[in-house]
Amino acid sequence: VSGDVSILSCKSSEDYSKSTNADKQGTYELTNYFINDYWLDQNGQVEIGMNNTELIIEELDPNSVQFYVEAICGPTYHYAFASGIANKENDVYVYRNEDECEIVISFKGKHVTIKANDSMNCGFGARAYLDHELVKIKDEVVRAEDNR
Repeated sequence: VSGDVSILSCKSSEDYSKSTNADKQGTYELTNYFINDYWLDQNGQVEIGMNNTELIIEELDPNSVQFYVEAICGPTYHYAFASGIANKENDVYVYRNEDECEIVISFKGKHVTIKANDSMNCGFGARAYLDHELVKIKDEVVRAEDNR
């Protein structure tokens, strides 16, 4: 209600991207903040919501990448998670599972687009999805087993 909001600032993904290389391998993200009035209460209180997608790419060879992606989607914060090996087909990398889930990953400079053909077949939450363009924020690959 009062105060100087100019002191509230944060470094953007594009700021972090400036210090990365253009190799495919690394960590990518997309973060959006918004006023979430979905949970508006009787006193007019709202929250600052956040949707975040993080994608980790490890280049296995020129024709395949291992990926790990997590996405929090929408004002109700549904969750999408997928991991696996995507193989190069023409100019994109494609992952398919036995449930007819198909995830396509395409690279353009320090940006990557990841898109799933379906939510339910990919095992995502009810309103979760993958259809995002992310920017590279780190050259390093940090896998879960590295944090043990």
